[in-house]
Amino acid sequence: MVVVMILGLLATMVVSNVSQRADDARLQKAATDVRLLADAVRMHYVNHSRLPSLAQLAEADERGRRAIEHLPQDPWHADYVLQTGAKPNDFVVLSGGPNGTLGDDDDIRSSDPPR
Repeated sequence: MVVVMILGLLATMVVSNVSQRADDARLQKAATDVRLLADAVRMHYVNHSRLPSLAQLAEADERGRRAIEHLPQDPWHADYVLQTGAKPNDFVVLSGGPNGTLGDDDDIRSSDPPR
């Protein structure tokens, strides 16, 4: 009986550790994606003197080049968002984070420091 209890406790610890690692991996992927998308937006701005939409990054330009192969979704199956500012080169790429809602504390922004 004691062995069964110990195995149950060990299984609970392993499951909670694996679950936390999966959550951390999702956050890291979203943080990497928003930075890569922001880099692609910057390159498009340099080459075309205008900000693209995120969808335009995956479309071929007049020379047949694409900034990215395809537009990914965040790890929670939501679209990334390009939020522009007052100046043409003032923008941020966002993910709504685990809750999928933009404008709260769990948002992942391209302007955030690397994790």
